[in-house]
Amino acid sequence: MTLVQPTKRDSAERRAQSHEEHLAILSAVEDGDCDRVGVATETHLRNGFSAILSRLVDDPGPDPFDAE
Repeated sequence: MTLVQPTKRDSAERRAQSHEEHLAILSAVEDGDCDRVGVATETHLRNGFSAILSRLVDDPGPDPFDAE
């Protein structure tokens, strides 16, 4: 599943990590484990957000789920 097209600036490491994150989400969905789906999805979104910020401003930025 590719919602955001990878660019040449995406590292092979991040692409591989993202793929593994998608597999973890899919596995949790297949197992019907809603809690695991939530955790895996949040992890994927957090890591993607940090990767994008790092690419744009060379800083992973704050945790996007920190509500403080």
